Parts: sequence; C-alpha cells; structure tokens
Amino acid sequence: MELHVTTPKTRAGIRIIPMFNDVKRTLLAERLKQMEKEKKIESFANLEGKIKIS
Repeated sequence: MELHVTTPKTRAGIRIIPMFNDVKRTLLAERLKQMEKEKKIESFANLEGKIKIS
C-alpha cells in the first residue's frame, strides 16, 4: 500500500487539524526518522552508482 500526500487543489481545501503537543512531537519525530532513512538510502544509491562491480 502506498500513501501519497499532496497539497489541495484550492485554498478552500486547506484544513487545520487540532492536536495535542505530545501527538505533534511524536509525528514530527517519526517524520525525522523517515527522512533520515531516505538520506541513507539516497547516499547508498549514489555510492552504488560510483562503484564499478565486475
């Protein structure tokens, strides 16, 4: 299953979702972990392209 997050087509589609600070911190921490994993994957892919494997 893939999840796609996109911006709304119009400004009317923008919503503000109230949440507790603990929830916000938890979601932000999870996003930071995901971004760090993406960097590692990109770095490996870039490195793999530079190494010649015979």
